[in-house]
Parts: sequence; C-alpha cells; structure tokens
Amino acid sequence: MKNTTDIDDLFAEKNSPDELMPKEFISALDSLVDSLAQPRSEIPLPQTVTVNSPPQENDLAVAQSNFIPFSIWIFLNWARVNKAKLALLRQEYKELKENQAKVTSLRQEYNEMKENASLLKIEIDSNSSSVQGIDDQISQLKSQTDDDQISQLKSQQAELTKTIETKKMARLMCSLTRRRWPKQSEEQRMRFFSTKLGN
Repeated sequence: MKNTTDIDDLFAEKNSPDELMPKEFISALDSLVDSLAQPRSEIPLPQTVTVNSPPQENDLAVAQSNFIPFSIWIFLNWARVNKAKLALLRQEYKELKENQAKVTSLRQEYNEMKENASLLKIEIDSNSSSVQGIDDQISQLKSQTDDDQISQLKSQQAELTKTIETKKMARLMCSLTRRRWPKQSEEQRMRFFSTKLGN
C-alpha cells in the first residue's frame, strides 16, 4: 500500500489542495495524514484486537486502520465534486423550466396574434361589402339627382374606406409581427397591442 507521501504527490499532480478542498477539510485531512504517518506500533488497535491475537489478525487490523481514513478522504472528495455537479444540474434544470414557461407564453401570444389577424380580415371583408353597397346606392341616387343623400353616402363611404385601410394596416402589422416574433421583446409586443389593436 502507498504511504502518505506518495498519496499526497499523486493528488498534487492533478490539483492543488486549495483548489480541491476548503480550509476546514484541509485541516481535517492534515490530522488524518499525521495519523497515517505514525509508525505501526503507535497506531491504536481496535478493541476487538488483543495483544494475544495471531500476527495475521494484527496485520489485518493495522491495514484497515491505514486504509479507512484514506477511503474516507476519497469518498468525501468524491461527494464534494459530485455535489457541485448536482448543484449545476439543478440550476440547468431550473433554467430549462423557466425557458419552457417562456416558450409556452410566446406560443400563446402568437396564437392570439393569429386569431386577431383573422378577425381583422373578417372586418375588412365586411367593410368592403358595405363600401360596395354604398357605391351601388350612389349610382342609383345619381339617376334621381338627390345630392343630399349622395353627399351623406359619400361621407359614410369615406369613413368606411379609412376604417378598411386602418384594419389592413393592423392586419399587416400582425403578419409582420408573427414573422419576426422571436426577435421582438415583450415591451415591443405590448406597445404593438396597445397602439394598433386598441384602435
């Protein structure tokens, strides 16, 4: 079995003690190393081993007393490294869940924009039909030379035409917004809802 000096050299080649362990753990390790550095005659035997035990049992007890502290150090160091990895995995899992929630929210907003665009198209088609109906009425009234009604109908037609243009612009903005949706910030999307769809 390797002595304490060989073990220290082995771990010093890979990492410095300060990088591997906190100060408290280094102190505990130093005490373990000191105990391992003692001659075998100075190492207390377990209570189950007596002076009258056979030489083979004494050698086994000494070997166990040398090996167990080093095994504990190996286990504690392994646990420390894996604890850091576990903390990193938990953080990554938390970020993944947060991103999942953001994706769900964005998908919902996208579907709402798509639905709003469809509703705007229906309104545009309806207003276009109304404009066409007004055109027909104007044509009829021209033959009757009713200027007042013609003026009223033209005014209504102008308002509907303006509404149609506004709705078309809003629908166009919906389409453009859906195409570049991932690049927009939440503040920009909220501003779009308040200025365009609110009108």
